[in-house]
Amino acid sequence: MNDSFRCRDMSLELLRKVGKLKIQWTEYITEHLQLDIESSTLKIFRYGFTAMASPIFHLGCCDLKIQCNHTNHSSQVRIFDEIGATYSLLFHSQRDTGRDNRAQYGQLPIPEWLRVLHGNDRDLLSARQASDMSYFLDEDGPRASDIEYHLLRAHKKLPVSQKFERYEISGDRLRQLKAYMDSQKPGGIRGLWADKRDSLQWYTFWAVIIVGGASVMLSVLGLMVAIVQTVGTFKGLK
Repeated sequence: MNDSFRCRDMSLELLRKVGKLKIQWTEYITEHLQLDIESSTLKIFRYGFTAMASPIFHLGCCDLKIQCNHTNHSSQVRIFDEIGATYSLLFHSQRDTGRDNRAQYGQLPIPEWLRVLHGNDRDLLSARQASDMSYFLDEDGPRASDIEYHLLRAHKKLPVSQKFERYEISGDRLRQLKAYMDSQKPGGIRGLWADKRDSLQWYTFWAVIIVGGASVMLSVLGLMVAIVQTVGTFKGLK
């Protein structure tokens, strides 16, 4: 069994475009990276920054592999470190630029609690007002510490690959996610363009498409020129 994975293959950009996964924010840390194959849904723990700042954070960790409580500082640090590391994987764009990180993050759905928090006395923040997370990325938009933390982690430089054992809590779920993605085939032009998991295969495929397409275009143009010349010749004879 492969004991490592390519970091860029775990980005939400690829998981959504190639894996066709829907993203669901969760307030339960024990559900972080939980994959529901039947509904094609991946859960992501929303409150990474809030959890670090919360004195009652340990109350939600009883089911984690690392037991955490308010007297065990080292276990808390390890949990925070791992959550942050998974954010770096998830929110890192394929192009690896700050602008593209924000663009990809902006396409994610808005969690319900943000619609409640930023709604008004009569109603929630509607889908018409804010269809996705890009609403919170505008310069004049509302600010949320957890969103800023997600984007901060997206800027962290990633190695080409990592071992699953580096993720003591989430390792099994990352393995499951990799196995799921390995079974997925891209659909449509966008999916084929986004799927760069095998760089050699990707470049070979698009080289064949481009060269083949150019050859077809040249053949069509040659045929059109021949037709025009033939028509001109017949007109000249008249």
